Amino acid sequence: MPSLTLDYRWGKLYDVGRLEPGQTAWGLGENTAVRVASTGTTVVGDGSVVALDPRQAQFTTGPNGAIGALNVLLHTFGAGEAL
Repeated sequence: MPSLTLDYRWGKLYDVGRLEPGQTAWGLGENTAVRVASTGTTVVGDGSVVALDPRQAQFTTGPNGAIGALNVLLHTFGAGEAL
């Protein structure tokens, strides 16, 4: 599975936000997981989890094919934090 940091997959996360503007796009860093339990949902591992909220975003594509994004909210969660 690709990871956000090690494989430089941030562009793909933003691309998912562009393709599904009504949905939150989630990304997990390497050596990281999400634990879903009856007591809550938390981040476990060495990296972080990010939630990209594109609902108010405006996306553009540059002449070189790069994705541009304005008004995207990016939430970050570290080890032990609740989602």
